[in-house]
Amino acid sequence: MMLSRWLTATITLALSAALALAQDATAPPSQSVIAAGPLISTNRGEVVWSPTGDRIAYTEWTHISTQETRRDIAVLDLVDLTWQRVTMDAPGAYPAWSPDGTRLAYVELDPQRPGSGDIVISRLDGGTAERVTRGGGFMDLIWAPGPPQRFIAVRNAQGDAQGDTQICLIDPEAEWSEAVRVAAGWTSVGEGLPRSLVLSPSGRLAFVYGHFKAVAEGRPRKEPQVGLLTLWEDAAGWATAPQTMELIPLPANVQWIDSFAWSSDESQLVMTLSLTSPPSARELWLFTVEGRGLRRIRGSSDEGAYEYARWVDGDRALVALQNPRPNPANPKPPTIRLLPLGPGQESVLEPQWSDPMLVDLAFEMTPDPTGHIVAVASGGEIRFFELGTREQAAVTQSKRNLRILATALLEWSMQNQWKEDAQGRLRPHLPDPTDQSFQEAHVNLDTRKEDFWVELVAPALIERMGRQAFEQLLKSPGDTAPGRSSYVIPPESYGAATGLGRTDPQTIVLSERPGLHPGGHHVFRLSHEVELIPAAPAPQ
Repeated sequence: MMLSRWLTATITLALSAALALAQDATAPPSQSVIAAGPLISTNRGEVVWSPTGDRIAYTEWTHISTQETRRDIAVLDLVDLTWQRVTMDAPGAYPAWSPDGTRLAYVELDPQRPGSGDIVISRLDGGTAERVTRGGGFMDLIWAPGPPQRFIAVRNAQGDAQGDTQICLIDPEAEWSEAVRVAAGWTSVGEGLPRSLVLSPSGRLAFVYGHFKAVAEGRPRKEPQVGLLTLWEDAAGWATAPQTMELIPLPANVQWIDSFAWSSDESQLVMTLSLTSPPSARELWLFTVEGRGLRRIRGSSDEGAYEYARWVDGDRALVALQNPRPNPANPKPPTIRLLPLGPGQESVLEPQWSDPMLVDLAFEMTPDPTGHIVAVASGGEIRFFELGTREQAAVTQSKRNLRILATALLEWSMQNQWKEDAQGRLRPHLPDPTDQSFQEAHVNLDTRKEDFWVELVAPALIERMGRQAFEQLLKSPGDTAPGRSSYVIPPESYGAATGLGRTDPQTIVLSERPGLHPGGHHVFRLSHEVELIPAAPAPQ
Protein backbone atom coordinates (compact mmCIF):
# COMPACT_ATOMS: atom_id res chain seq x y z
CA MET A 1 0.00 0.00 0.00
CA MET A 2 2.87 2.38 0.82
CA LEU A 3 4.44 1.71 -2.58
CA SER A 4 1.11 2.32 -4.32
CA ARG A 5 0.61 5.65 -2.56
CA TRP A 6 4.17 6.74 -3.41
CA LEU A 7 3.69 5.83 -7.06
CA THR A 8 0.44 7.69 -7.37
CA ALA A 9 1.88 10.76 -5.70
CA THR A 10 4.82 10.89 -8.09
CA ILE A 11 2.75 10.30 -11.23
CA THR A 12 0.60 13.19 -10.04
CA LEU A 13 3.67 15.42 -10.27
CA ALA A 14 4.40 14.15 -13.77
CA LEU A 15 0.86 14.81 -14.95
CA SER A 16 0.89 18.28 -13.43
CA ALA A 17 4.16 19.12 -15.15
CA ALA A 18 2.91 17.86 -18.48
CA LEU A 19 -0.29 19.89 -18.25
CA ALA A 20 1.49 23.07 -17.27
CA LEU A 21 4.10 22.78 -20.00
CA ALA A 22 1.57 21.91 -22.68
CA GLN A 23 -0.39 25.10 -21.87
CA ASP A 24 2.68 27.36 -21.62
CA ALA A 25 2.99 29.48 -24.74
CA THR A 26 6.67 30.05 -24.02
CA ALA A 27 7.50 26.34 -23.72
CA PRO A 28 10.62 25.12 -25.55
CA PRO A 29 10.40 23.78 -29.13
CA SER A 30 9.54 20.28 -30.27
CA GLN A 31 12.82 18.69 -29.27
CA SER A 32 12.19 19.41 -25.60
CA VAL A 33 10.98 17.08 -22.90
CA ILE A 34 7.25 17.46 -22.54
CA ALA A 35 6.68 15.47 -19.36
CA ALA A 36 9.04 14.10 -16.77
CA GLY A 37 8.55 12.53 -13.40
CA PRO A 38 9.77 9.63 -11.27
CA LEU A 39 7.58 6.55 -10.92
CA ILE A 40 9.70 4.07 -9.07
CA SER A 41 12.70 4.40 -6.86
CA THR A 42 15.18 1.72 -5.73
CA ASN A 43 17.83 -0.33 -7.55
CA ARG A 44 16.06 -1.19 -10.78
CA GLY A 45 17.07 -1.51 -14.44
CA GLU A 46 16.95 -3.79 -17.52
CA VAL A 47 13.73 -2.01 -18.48
CA VAL A 48 11.72 -3.49 -21.37
CA TRP A 49 8.44 -2.08 -22.69
CA SER A 50 5.44 -4.24 -23.47
CA PRO A 51 4.48 -4.34 -27.19
CA THR A 52 1.48 -2.09 -26.45
CA GLY A 53 3.56 0.42 -24.46
CA ASP A 54 1.30 0.39 -21.41
CA ARG A 55 3.55 -1.69 -19.12
CA ILE A 56 7.21 -2.09 -18.34
CA ALA A 57 9.07 -5.08 -17.00
CA TYR A 58 12.30 -4.53 -15.16
CA THR A 59 14.89 -6.21 -12.97
CA GLU A 60 15.08 -5.28 -9.30
CA TRP A 61 18.32 -5.67 -7.36
CA THR A 62 17.96 -6.37 -3.63
CA HIS A 63 21.17 -6.18 -1.63
CA ILE A 64 20.77 -8.93 0.94
CA SER A 65 24.29 -8.55 2.29
CA THR A 66 27.70 -7.36 1.18
CA GLN A 67 28.20 -10.81 -0.30
CA GLU A 68 24.81 -11.42 -1.91
CA THR A 69 22.54 -9.47 -4.26
CA ARG A 70 19.21 -10.90 -5.41
CA ARG A 71 17.71 -10.04 -8.81
CA ASP A 72 13.97 -10.27 -9.40
CA ILE A 73 11.58 -9.42 -12.23
CA ALA A 74 8.64 -7.05 -11.73
CA VAL A 75 5.97 -5.52 -13.99
CA LEU A 76 4.50 -2.02 -13.58
CA ASP A 77 1.21 -1.15 -15.30
CA LEU A 78 1.54 2.49 -16.39
CA VAL A 79 -2.23 2.91 -16.80
CA ASP A 80 -3.48 2.11 -13.33
CA LEU A 81 -0.07 1.93 -11.54
CA THR A 82 -0.54 -1.63 -10.34
CA TRP A 83 2.66 -3.51 -9.57
CA GLN A 84 3.34 -7.24 -9.87
CA ARG A 85 6.35 -9.32 -8.91
CA VAL A 86 6.91 -12.08 -11.48
CA THR A 87 9.69 -14.09 -9.84
CA MET A 88 8.92 -15.88 -6.58
CA ASP A 89 11.20 -18.58 -5.21
CA ALA A 90 14.25 -18.04 -7.42
CA PRO A 91 15.93 -14.83 -8.68
CA GLY A 92 15.58 -13.73 -12.30
CA ALA A 93 16.96 -11.32 -14.89
CA TYR A 94 16.83 -10.38 -18.60
CA PRO A 95 13.02 -10.00 -19.03
CA ALA A 96 11.53 -10.34 -22.54
CA TRP A 97 7.88 -9.80 -23.58
CA SER A 98 6.00 -12.17 -25.84
CA PRO A 99 4.97 -10.48 -29.13
CA ASP A 100 1.32 -10.32 -27.98
CA GLY A 101 2.23 -8.94 -24.54
CA THR A 102 0.45 -11.69 -22.57
CA ARG A 103 3.54 -13.51 -21.29
CA LEU A 104 6.95 -12.62 -19.97
CA ALA A 105 10.08 -14.71 -20.34
CA TYR A 106 13.17 -14.32 -18.20
CA VAL A 107 16.27 -16.15 -17.08
CA GLU A 108 15.90 -17.89 -13.71
CA LEU A 109 19.37 -17.40 -12.26
CA ASP A 110 21.44 -20.31 -11.00
CA PRO A 111 23.12 -19.47 -7.64
CA GLN A 112 26.03 -21.69 -8.60
CA ARG A 113 26.59 -19.90 -11.94
CA PRO A 114 26.10 -16.17 -11.28
CA GLY A 115 24.53 -14.13 -14.07
CA SER A 116 23.11 -17.08 -16.01
CA GLY A 117 20.47 -19.80 -15.76
CA ASP A 118 17.49 -21.35 -17.53
CA ILE A 119 14.67 -19.64 -19.43
CA VAL A 120 11.25 -19.49 -17.75
CA ILE A 121 7.90 -18.19 -19.07
CA SER A 122 5.37 -16.47 -16.81
CA ARG A 123 1.79 -15.86 -18.02
CA LEU A 124 1.23 -12.79 -15.76
CA ASP A 125 -2.30 -13.98 -14.97
CA GLY A 126 -1.37 -16.02 -11.95
CA GLY A 127 -0.70 -19.16 -13.95
CA THR A 128 2.16 -21.54 -13.28
CA ALA A 129 5.55 -20.52 -14.64
CA GLU A 130 6.93 -22.85 -17.33
CA ARG A 131 10.59 -23.83 -17.60
CA VAL A 132 11.69 -23.86 -21.25
CA THR A 133 15.33 -24.99 -21.02
CA ARG A 134 17.46 -27.34 -18.97
CA GLY A 135 21.18 -27.06 -18.43
CA GLY A 136 21.58 -23.35 -17.73
CA GLY A 137 24.18 -20.92 -19.02
CA PHE A 138 21.71 -18.47 -20.61
CA MET A 139 22.67 -14.81 -20.16
CA ASP A 140 20.23 -12.83 -22.32
CA LEU A 141 17.31 -13.40 -24.67
CA ILE A 142 14.71 -11.84 -26.94
CA TRP A 143 11.31 -13.22 -27.88
CA ALA A 144 11.35 -12.96 -31.64
CA PRO A 145 8.14 -12.05 -33.47
CA GLY A 146 6.42 -14.89 -35.23
CA PRO A 147 5.15 -16.91 -36.74
CA PRO A 148 6.79 -19.14 -35.78
CA GLN A 149 7.40 -17.87 -32.26
CA ARG A 150 10.83 -18.55 -30.86
CA PHE A 151 13.50 -17.32 -28.49
CA ILE A 152 16.87 -16.15 -29.61
CA ALA A 153 19.08 -16.48 -26.57
CA VAL A 154 22.71 -15.93 -25.65
CA ARG A 155 24.37 -18.83 -23.86
CA ASN A 156 27.72 -19.58 -22.34
CA ALA A 157 28.15 -23.32 -22.49
CA GLN A 158 30.39 -23.47 -19.39
CA GLY A 159 28.65 -20.68 -17.54
CA ASP A 160 31.89 -18.81 -16.92
CA ALA A 161 34.19 -16.30 -18.55
CA GLN A 162 36.18 -19.02 -20.32
CA GLY A 163 33.29 -20.67 -22.12
CA ASP A 164 32.39 -20.14 -25.77
CA THR A 165 29.48 -17.81 -26.47
CA GLN A 166 26.55 -19.38 -28.34
CA ILE A 167 23.37 -18.10 -29.91
CA CYS A 168 20.50 -20.54 -29.41
CA LEU A 169 17.22 -20.91 -31.27
CA ILE A 170 14.54 -22.02 -28.84
CA ASP A 171 11.00 -23.21 -29.47
CA PRO A 172 8.78 -22.01 -26.56
CA GLU A 173 6.88 -25.29 -26.74
CA ALA A 174 9.98 -27.50 -26.49
CA GLU A 175 13.54 -27.44 -25.25
CA TRP A 176 16.09 -25.68 -27.42
CA SER A 177 17.72 -27.77 -30.09
CA GLU A 178 19.85 -25.58 -32.32
CA ALA A 179 22.77 -23.30 -31.56
CA VAL A 180 25.32 -21.16 -33.36
CA ARG A 181 28.85 -20.96 -31.95
CA VAL A 182 29.72 -17.33 -32.18
CA ALA A 183 33.39 -18.16 -32.40
CA ALA A 184 32.92 -19.47 -35.94
CA GLY A 185 35.06 -17.42 -38.30
CA TRP A 186 36.52 -15.27 -35.52
CA THR A 187 40.07 -14.45 -36.52
CA SER A 188 41.96 -13.78 -33.33
CA VAL A 189 45.61 -13.63 -32.43
CA GLY A 190 46.59 -15.66 -29.40
CA GLU A 191 43.35 -15.57 -27.48
CA GLY A 192 40.13 -13.65 -27.37
CA LEU A 193 36.97 -15.46 -28.42
CA PRO A 194 33.96 -13.17 -28.61
CA ARG A 195 32.30 -12.82 -25.25
CA SER A 196 29.30 -10.59 -25.93
CA LEU A 197 26.83 -9.75 -28.63
CA VAL A 198 23.83 -7.55 -29.38
CA LEU A 199 20.83 -9.18 -31.06
CA SER A 200 18.71 -7.16 -33.49
CA PRO A 201 15.02 -6.62 -32.56
CA SER A 202 13.84 -9.65 -34.56
CA GLY A 203 16.85 -11.81 -33.72
CA ARG A 204 17.80 -12.01 -37.40
CA LEU A 205 21.19 -10.33 -36.93
CA ALA A 206 23.81 -10.38 -34.21
CA PHE A 207 26.55 -7.80 -33.76
CA VAL A 208 29.43 -9.56 -32.04
CA TYR A 209 32.27 -7.91 -30.19
CA GLY A 210 35.25 -8.84 -28.04
CA HIS A 211 39.00 -8.33 -27.73
CA PHE A 212 42.08 -10.27 -28.65
CA LYS A 213 45.67 -10.00 -27.49
CA ALA A 214 48.16 -8.48 -29.87
CA VAL A 215 51.76 -7.49 -29.45
CA ALA A 216 52.77 -3.88 -30.05
CA GLU A 217 56.33 -2.74 -29.50
CA GLY A 218 57.07 -5.95 -27.63
CA ARG A 219 54.23 -5.49 -25.18
CA PRO A 220 50.88 -7.30 -25.17
CA ARG A 221 47.75 -5.23 -25.51
CA LYS A 222 44.06 -5.90 -26.07
CA GLU A 223 42.58 -4.82 -29.35
CA PRO A 224 38.83 -4.67 -30.07
CA GLN A 225 37.22 -6.73 -32.78
CA VAL A 226 33.62 -6.72 -34.07
CA GLY A 227 31.69 -8.80 -36.55
CA LEU A 228 28.23 -9.34 -37.99
CA LEU A 229 26.36 -12.65 -38.01
CA THR A 230 23.25 -13.22 -40.11
CA LEU A 231 21.20 -15.82 -38.26
CA TRP A 232 18.50 -16.16 -40.89
CA GLU A 233 17.55 -14.59 -44.19
CA ASP A 234 13.81 -15.03 -43.75
CA ALA A 235 11.39 -16.17 -41.05
CA ALA A 236 11.64 -19.82 -42.04
CA GLY A 237 15.42 -20.21 -42.24
CA TRP A 238 18.03 -20.59 -39.50
CA ALA A 239 21.73 -20.80 -40.11
CA THR A 240 22.73 -23.59 -37.76
CA ALA A 241 26.44 -23.32 -38.41
CA PRO A 242 27.63 -20.25 -40.28
CA GLN A 243 31.18 -20.80 -41.48
CA THR A 244 32.24 -17.21 -41.50
CA MET A 245 31.63 -14.05 -39.63
CA GLU A 246 31.86 -10.71 -41.40
CA LEU A 247 34.49 -8.72 -39.57
CA ILE A 248 33.98 -4.95 -39.51
CA PRO A 249 37.13 -2.77 -39.86
CA LEU A 250 37.57 -0.33 -36.97
CA PRO A 251 39.52 2.92 -36.73
CA ALA A 252 43.11 2.37 -35.62
CA ASN A 253 42.77 4.37 -32.41
CA VAL A 254 39.79 2.47 -30.92
CA GLN A 255 40.43 1.23 -27.39
CA TRP A 256 36.99 0.01 -26.32
CA ILE A 257 33.47 -0.39 -27.73
CA ASP A 258 30.19 -0.38 -25.80
CA SER A 259 26.65 0.96 -25.59
CA PHE A 260 25.19 -0.63 -28.72
CA ALA A 261 21.64 -0.03 -30.00
CA TRP A 262 19.88 -1.36 -33.11
CA SER A 263 17.42 0.78 -35.05
CA SER A 264 13.87 -0.61 -35.12
CA ASP A 265 14.16 -1.57 -38.82
CA GLU A 266 17.53 -3.30 -38.17
CA SER A 267 19.24 -1.28 -40.89
CA GLN A 268 21.61 0.59 -38.54
CA LEU A 269 23.37 0.20 -35.23
CA VAL A 270 24.73 3.03 -33.10
CA MET A 271 27.64 2.46 -30.74
CA THR A 272 30.09 4.30 -28.51
CA LEU A 273 33.79 4.07 -29.33
CA SER A 274 36.40 4.93 -26.71
CA LEU A 275 39.56 6.27 -28.35
CA THR A 276 43.18 6.31 -27.34
CA SER A 277 43.71 9.62 -29.14
CA PRO A 278 42.67 12.06 -27.90
CA PRO A 279 42.81 10.43 -24.46
CA SER A 280 39.44 9.42 -22.95
CA ALA A 281 37.51 10.55 -26.02
CA ARG A 282 34.12 8.83 -26.45
CA GLU A 283 32.30 9.20 -29.76
CA LEU A 284 29.09 8.00 -31.37
CA TRP A 285 29.51 5.93 -34.51
CA LEU A 286 26.91 4.51 -36.87
CA PHE A 287 27.13 1.10 -38.52
CA THR A 288 25.00 0.59 -41.65
CA VAL A 289 24.06 -3.01 -42.44
CA GLU A 290 23.70 -2.36 -46.17
CA GLY A 291 27.20 -1.72 -47.39
CA ARG A 292 28.68 -2.50 -43.96
CA GLY A 293 29.62 1.17 -43.51
CA LEU A 294 30.94 2.67 -40.27
CA ARG A 295 31.02 6.45 -39.75
CA ARG A 296 31.30 8.92 -36.92
CA ILE A 297 28.17 10.97 -36.20
CA ARG A 298 29.15 12.76 -32.98
CA GLY A 299 32.65 13.39 -31.60
CA SER A 300 33.87 14.53 -28.22
CA SER A 301 33.98 18.27 -27.64
CA ASP A 302 34.56 20.78 -24.89
CA GLU A 303 30.99 20.01 -23.76
CA GLY A 304 31.88 16.36 -23.11
CA ALA A 305 31.62 12.87 -24.57
CA TYR A 306 28.53 11.02 -25.85
CA GLU A 307 27.38 7.55 -24.83
CA TYR A 308 24.29 5.37 -24.18
CA ALA A 309 22.65 6.45 -27.46
CA ARG A 310 19.17 5.09 -28.27
CA TRP A 311 16.85 5.52 -31.27
CA VAL A 312 13.70 7.66 -31.07
CA ASP A 313 11.17 9.33 -33.35
CA GLY A 314 10.91 6.57 -35.95
CA ASP A 315 14.72 6.14 -36.11
CA ARG A 316 15.08 9.76 -37.21
CA ALA A 317 16.88 10.87 -34.05
CA LEU A 318 18.89 9.65 -31.08
CA VAL A 319 18.83 10.41 -27.39
CA ALA A 320 22.24 10.17 -25.77
CA LEU A 321 24.00 11.00 -22.56
CA GLN A 322 26.75 13.59 -22.69
CA ASN A 323 29.25 13.45 -19.86
CA PRO A 324 31.09 16.76 -19.34
CA ARG A 325 34.85 16.77 -19.12
CA PRO A 326 36.09 16.67 -15.51
CA ASN A 327 36.63 20.18 -14.17
CA PRO A 328 37.04 20.42 -10.38
CA ALA A 329 36.86 24.21 -10.54
CA ASN A 330 33.52 24.16 -12.39
CA PRO A 331 31.86 20.74 -12.15
CA LYS A 332 28.87 20.17 -14.44
CA PRO A 333 26.23 17.44 -14.33
CA PRO A 334 25.70 15.08 -17.27
CA THR A 335 23.00 16.02 -19.77
CA ILE A 336 20.63 14.01 -21.95
CA ARG A 337 20.56 15.35 -25.49
CA LEU A 338 18.31 14.88 -28.49
CA LEU A 339 20.40 14.35 -31.65
CA PRO A 340 18.47 14.60 -34.95
CA LEU A 341 20.11 12.57 -37.72
CA GLY A 342 18.54 14.75 -40.37
CA PRO A 343 17.27 18.35 -40.29
CA GLY A 344 16.87 19.88 -36.86
CA GLN A 345 19.03 21.21 -34.06
CA GLU A 346 20.62 19.26 -31.25
CA SER A 347 18.94 20.14 -27.96
CA VAL A 348 19.36 19.46 -24.27
CA LEU A 349 16.55 17.66 -22.48
CA GLU A 350 15.81 18.92 -19.00
CA PRO A 351 14.59 16.14 -16.72
CA GLN A 352 14.00 16.91 -13.08
CA TRP A 353 15.94 14.42 -10.96
CA SER A 354 15.24 13.88 -7.28
CA ASP A 355 18.94 13.13 -6.84
CA PRO A 356 21.99 13.91 -8.97
CA MET A 357 22.20 11.64 -11.99
CA LEU A 358 24.54 8.75 -11.21
CA VAL A 359 25.80 7.68 -14.60
CA ASP A 360 27.96 4.84 -13.37
CA LEU A 361 25.16 3.13 -11.48
CA ALA A 362 23.40 0.97 -14.08
CA PHE A 363 22.49 3.92 -16.30
CA GLU A 364 20.28 3.01 -19.26
CA MET A 365 17.73 4.56 -21.63
CA THR A 366 14.90 2.57 -23.20
CA PRO A 367 12.43 4.10 -25.72
CA ASP A 368 8.86 2.82 -25.85
CA PRO A 369 7.48 1.14 -29.04
CA THR A 370 6.46 4.54 -30.48
CA GLY A 371 9.91 6.05 -29.99
CA HIS A 372 8.43 9.10 -28.24
CA ILE A 373 8.61 8.06 -24.58
CA VAL A 374 11.98 7.19 -23.05
CA ALA A 375 12.43 5.34 -19.77
CA VAL A 376 15.65 6.48 -18.11
CA ALA A 377 17.09 4.39 -15.29
CA SER A 378 19.79 6.07 -13.23
CA GLY A 379 20.82 5.97 -9.62
CA GLY A 380 18.03 3.55 -8.84
CA GLU A 381 15.28 5.69 -10.38
CA ILE A 382 13.20 5.04 -13.46
CA ARG A 383 11.79 8.17 -15.08
CA PHE A 384 9.79 8.78 -18.21
CA PHE A 385 10.20 11.54 -20.78
CA GLU A 386 7.92 12.34 -23.66
CA LEU A 387 9.26 13.91 -26.85
CA GLY A 388 7.11 16.02 -29.12
CA THR A 389 5.42 19.34 -29.81
CA ARG A 390 3.04 20.96 -27.34
CA GLU A 391 0.10 19.78 -29.43
CA GLN A 392 1.48 16.24 -29.48
CA ALA A 393 1.94 16.44 -25.73
CA ALA A 394 -1.66 17.57 -25.30
CA VAL A 395 -2.92 14.68 -27.41
CA THR A 396 -0.74 12.19 -25.54
CA GLN A 397 -1.91 13.52 -22.19
CA SER A 398 -5.55 13.43 -23.25
CA LYS A 399 -5.22 9.83 -24.46
CA ARG A 400 -3.60 8.83 -21.17
CA ASN A 401 -6.38 10.51 -19.18
CA LEU A 402 -8.97 8.84 -21.37
CA ARG A 403 -7.44 5.41 -20.88
CA ILE A 404 -7.35 5.74 -17.07
CA LEU A 405 -10.89 7.10 -16.79
CA ALA A 406 -12.38 4.57 -19.19
CA THR A 407 -10.70 1.69 -17.38
CA ALA A 408 -12.22 2.96 -14.13
CA LEU A 409 -15.63 3.11 -15.81
CA LEU A 410 -15.27 -0.49 -16.97
CA GLU A 411 -14.32 -1.52 -13.43
CA TRP A 412 -17.40 0.26 -12.08
CA SER A 413 -19.58 -1.66 -14.54
CA MET A 414 -18.04 -4.96 -13.49
CA GLN A 415 -18.77 -4.20 -9.83
CA ASN A 416 -22.14 -2.45 -9.96
CA GLN A 417 -24.10 -2.79 -13.19
CA TRP A 418 -25.08 -6.37 -14.12
CA LYS A 419 -28.06 -6.99 -16.38
CA GLU A 420 -29.29 -9.57 -18.84
CA ASP A 421 -28.31 -9.06 -22.47
CA ALA A 422 -30.43 -9.88 -25.51
CA GLN A 423 -29.51 -13.56 -25.18
CA GLY A 424 -30.47 -13.68 -21.53
CA ARG A 425 -26.84 -13.78 -20.29
CA LEU A 426 -25.94 -11.82 -17.17
CA ARG A 427 -23.31 -9.27 -18.17
CA PRO A 428 -21.95 -5.95 -16.84
CA HIS A 429 -23.37 -2.85 -18.54
CA LEU A 430 -22.29 0.77 -18.86
CA PRO A 431 -24.47 3.32 -17.07
CA ASP A 432 -27.48 4.74 -18.94
CA PRO A 433 -28.62 8.16 -17.66
CA THR A 434 -31.90 7.86 -19.59
CA ASP A 435 -32.88 4.62 -17.86
CA GLN A 436 -35.44 5.12 -15.10
CA SER A 437 -34.06 2.34 -12.91
CA PHE A 438 -30.59 3.91 -13.10
CA GLN A 439 -32.03 7.31 -12.14
CA GLU A 440 -33.87 5.81 -9.17
CA ALA A 441 -30.69 4.04 -8.00
CA HIS A 442 -28.67 7.28 -8.23
CA VAL A 443 -31.05 10.01 -7.11
CA ASN A 444 -28.16 12.30 -6.15
CA LEU A 445 -26.76 12.31 -9.72
CA ASP A 446 -27.73 14.99 -12.20
CA THR A 447 -28.14 12.62 -15.15
CA ARG A 448 -28.76 15.55 -17.50
CA LYS A 449 -25.06 16.48 -17.40
CA GLU A 450 -22.65 15.00 -19.94
CA ASP A 451 -20.20 14.13 -17.19
CA PHE A 452 -22.72 12.44 -14.87
CA TRP A 453 -20.47 9.37 -14.83
CA VAL A 454 -17.67 11.25 -13.02
CA GLU A 455 -19.27 10.71 -9.62
CA LEU A 456 -19.50 6.99 -10.31
CA VAL A 457 -15.74 6.50 -10.79
CA ALA A 458 -14.58 9.26 -8.43
CA PRO A 459 -14.41 7.29 -5.14
CA ALA A 460 -12.17 4.51 -6.50
CA LEU A 461 -9.84 6.86 -8.39
CA ILE A 462 -9.56 9.39 -5.56
CA GLU A 463 -8.60 6.58 -3.18
CA ARG A 464 -6.04 5.31 -5.69
CA MET A 465 -4.60 8.61 -6.94
CA GLY A 466 -5.66 11.38 -4.60
CA ARG A 467 -8.19 14.12 -5.35
CA GLN A 468 -5.79 16.53 -7.07
CA ALA A 469 -4.56 13.97 -9.61
CA PHE A 470 -8.15 12.83 -10.23
CA GLU A 471 -9.32 16.37 -10.97
CA GLN A 472 -6.45 16.80 -13.44
CA LEU A 473 -7.50 13.66 -15.26
CA LEU A 474 -10.92 15.12 -16.00
CA LYS A 475 -9.73 17.90 -18.33
CA SER A 476 -7.96 17.53 -21.62
CA PRO A 477 -4.98 19.93 -21.97
CA GLY A 478 -6.16 23.09 -23.66
CA ASP A 479 -9.87 22.50 -22.95
CA THR A 480 -11.23 25.82 -21.66
CA ALA A 481 -14.92 24.95 -21.96
CA PRO A 482 -16.89 25.17 -18.70
CA GLY A 483 -17.74 21.92 -17.04
CA ARG A 484 -16.01 19.35 -15.01
CA SER A 485 -14.82 16.89 -17.67
CA SER A 486 -13.55 16.89 -21.25
CA TYR A 487 -14.74 13.31 -21.73
CA VAL A 488 -18.23 11.91 -22.26
CA ILE A 489 -20.00 8.61 -22.73
CA PRO A 490 -21.32 8.74 -26.29
CA PRO A 491 -25.11 8.28 -26.29
CA GLU A 492 -24.72 5.22 -28.51
CA SER A 493 -22.83 3.57 -25.63
CA TYR A 494 -25.46 4.24 -22.94
CA GLY A 495 -26.26 0.95 -21.27
CA ALA A 496 -24.00 -1.06 -23.58
CA ALA A 497 -23.01 -4.54 -22.41
CA THR A 498 -19.28 -4.65 -21.73
CA GLY A 499 -18.75 -8.40 -21.67
CA LEU A 500 -16.47 -10.07 -19.17
CA GLY A 501 -13.33 -8.31 -20.24
CA ARG A 502 -12.44 -7.21 -23.74
CA THR A 503 -14.69 -9.29 -25.92
CA ASP A 504 -16.27 -6.50 -27.95
CA PRO A 505 -13.61 -4.27 -29.51
CA GLN A 506 -16.18 -2.11 -31.31
CA THR A 507 -18.13 -0.71 -28.35
CA ILE A 508 -17.14 2.85 -27.46
CA VAL A 509 -16.74 3.24 -23.70
CA LEU A 510 -15.58 6.81 -23.27
CA SER A 511 -14.81 9.58 -25.73
CA GLU A 512 -13.01 12.91 -25.84
CA ARG A 513 -15.44 15.65 -26.85
CA PRO A 514 -15.06 16.46 -30.56
CA GLY A 515 -13.13 19.58 -31.43
CA LEU A 516 -10.59 19.55 -28.61
CA HIS A 517 -7.73 18.61 -30.93
CA PRO A 518 -7.27 18.93 -34.69
CA GLY A 519 -8.12 15.94 -36.81
CA GLY A 520 -11.02 14.51 -34.81
CA HIS A 521 -11.44 13.09 -31.33
CA HIS A 522 -10.28 10.02 -29.44
CA VAL A 523 -12.31 7.14 -28.11
CA PHE A 524 -11.45 4.28 -25.78
CA ARG A 525 -12.77 0.91 -26.90
CA LEU A 526 -13.11 -2.37 -25.05
CA SER A 527 -9.97 -3.58 -26.78
CA HIS A 528 -8.21 -1.13 -24.39
CA GLU A 529 -7.01 0.85 -27.40
CA VAL A 530 -7.39 4.60 -27.82
CA GLU A 531 -8.43 5.32 -31.40
CA LEU A 532 -8.75 8.51 -33.41
CA ILE A 533 -12.19 9.22 -34.86
CA PRO A 534 -11.59 11.58 -37.81
CA ALA A 535 -13.43 14.84 -37.93
CA ALA A 536 -16.45 14.87 -40.22
CA PRO A 537 -15.73 16.56 -43.60
CA ALA A 538 -17.00 20.09 -43.94
CA PRO A 539 -20.23 20.35 -45.93
CA GLN A 540 -19.73 21.44 -49.52
